[in-house]
Amino acid sequence: MLIKSLSRSLVVILLSIGSAAMAQSTAPRSVAAEDKFAPIMLDDLHYYSVAHEKMKAFFITHFGAKPMREQPTNPLRFIDFLAISPTQSTINLSPKGPFEGVRVGDPKRWEKETVPPAATLPAMYGVHWIAFTTNNLAKSLATLEANGVSVASRNFKLPGQPTTKAAAVHTPDYNLLVLVERPDAKLNSAYAIDHIQLLVGNVADNVKFYSDVFRGVVKSRNDQATLMEIGKHLFVLSEPAALGLERETVIKRDPKQFRSNIDHIGFLYADAMPAYENAAKLGYMFLLKPTLFNYFDKPTPYAFGILFSPDGLQCEMYTEVGRVGPRTMVAN
Repeated sequence: MLIKSLSRSLVVILLSIGSAAMAQSTAPRSVAAEDKFAPIMLDDLHYYSVAHEKMKAFFITHFGAKPMREQPTNPLRFIDFLAISPTQSTINLSPKGPFEGVRVGDPKRWEKETVPPAATLPAMYGVHWIAFTTNNLAKSLATLEANGVSVASRNFKLPGQPTTKAAAVHTPDYNLLVLVERPDAKLNSAYAIDHIQLLVGNVADNVKFYSDVFRGVVKSRNDQATLMEIGKHLFVLSEPAALGLERETVIKRDPKQFRSNIDHIGFLYADAMPAYENAAKLGYMFLLKPTLFNYFDKPTPYAFGILFSPDGLQCEMYTEVGRVGPRTMVAN
């Protein structure tokens, strides 16, 4: 069956269901995890953008991102998978739909108001920025600026890290990308993902959500930021005031609008069903159970489950047959 018209999130329409069966052990298990409800890793930081090709060139040209190849079984042509560091989540890029080969129940699914990208758009709950680690901030910033990258701030203040050197640049669709200097960091690529900054309405509610559902662990906290490790990546959770924002000016995520930004984050599992069942028992409502995904009416290696954070950020638990770690196949 096909997914019916759903009221939330752009990526939901990507799920054309070829079978009513839920994903049962859709990938071989690796070494037994200590916590069967924990994901293998954060695996997907997914931008939807009206500047898709520019975004792709931006990450490849300026940050050394490597396009990653999917498994040969029915690869998804509308997504670019870009690895900044080989052991971490990919940054995934997609343009605005509709997408050839993806069936939708609602023919008006993509008839949304498109918000033109601009640096002056109000802040929105969800992923507020991605931060990259660099060993030398001044050198990195000088190189980026010389190559035409728009600098948003040369002296960027990180919540809870007042002495850490940081700067911010704009992506081609005016999302913030923060550079954080870690002189002693051992990088195996030009840059690495340092942290993901979440702008949240209530820190306590989000800590509970990410702890319950994705087994996140609080590493530290202060008045400005709560640092969590979730899926082997660092997340910083901050309310508006901690980021110098007026709560009244921060907007909610609106399913009736298309705004270029990180639409969703995805966590990889060897088998998502135990984590789904655990979260459901705890009372969390899913838009979609872990369900097989067809593309051009043929099966893919993927099964997706979807739910939302307290602030409406789409979060996915998924499996991919044959993969239980970071993507390793570099595209030619």
